[in-house]
Amino acid sequence: MDYTTEKFEVDYWQGVLVFTNKETTETRVLKLYKNNRLATLNEFKSGIKSHGLEKTCEVFFKIATAQ
Repeated sequence: MDYTTEKFEVDYWQGVLVFTNKETTETRVLKLYKNNRLATLNEFKSGIKSHGLEKTCEVFFKIATAQ
């Protein structure tokens, strides 16, 4: 599952979201959990539905770990 916006490229692979900021080329990784410790895939998808892909990527990028 891949997403692309003006600002971000997002790849989902085996429970991990990998964000790449196209403007800065910074890459961050967010491990998703099933039991809501930090973030879940359903929260990411719900955010896309309610706030749009760009805004959801901005928020999840902020909580992701820099690599």
